[in-house]
Amino acid sequence: MVKNDLSPLVSIIILNYNAGNLLL
Repeated sequence: MVKNDLSPLVSIIILNYNAGNLLL
């Protein structure tokens, strides 16, 4: 149950991290 809630959050964090790298 917890993993199902964390999955979308982790994906969003990864997308934001990649976006930050692209901006740098």
